[in-house]
Amino acid sequence: MAPWVMPLYIFSGIIMAIGAYLTIRYRPYCTLKSPEREIAMELYLKTLRNESMHIEEEKRYRGFKKETSLFTNGMRILLISTSIHIVTLIGSGLLWSMPIYGISIFLMLPIHKYYFDPFCFSWVFRPSKAFIIDRIDICLKQSRSKFLHDDELKEYKSEMNNQKEFYVVSNLLKLGVITNLIFDIWFSISYTLVEFF
Repeated sequence: MAPWVMPLYIFSGIIMAIGAYLTIRYRPYCTLKSPEREIAMELYLKTLRNESMHIEEEKRYRGFKKETSLFTNGMRILLISTSIHIVTLIGSGLLWSMPIYGISIFLMLPIHKYYFDPFCFSWVFRPSKAFIIDRIDICLKQSRSKFLHDDELKEYKSEMNNQKEFYVVSNLLKLGVITNLIFDIWFSISYTLVEFF
């Protein structure tokens, strides 16, 4: 094993833990529960349409925006760090000597198919302003029990399915990261005890 592999593995594990913390601690506004979700959407819609807001509304919007931004950054960190961690784990031979790590890799892999989802945050590509306005309008209409046309209803159902799938995949990712970190700590302690005692 090359001498730089283990430090890179440890470093990516620490960064991965930071990313996991951010995604557990913070939530993007479109995944909040009602009525907070609708309030955040209305405020975001005002900013997209350049409408004026009261001081209290601006303060509240900044809070929602900060939470969403921290979550998005956590997901970006996880996307990069889990990629490095998995490649290092496989390339170093650690996976073959400790196959139990396969569980954490299996849980972390599905996240790599996402680039942005749901619509209120993005990892790589930012959805267009028109797309976001359209999605918010549809979600707000549905939450206010207003009539949705067939196309709008189809988009709303698609959005809700994307969010459900995202919840499942992001929770599996967090479980994979936590499982991996537990294995790392467990094997580090075992190795230290064997070496020194």
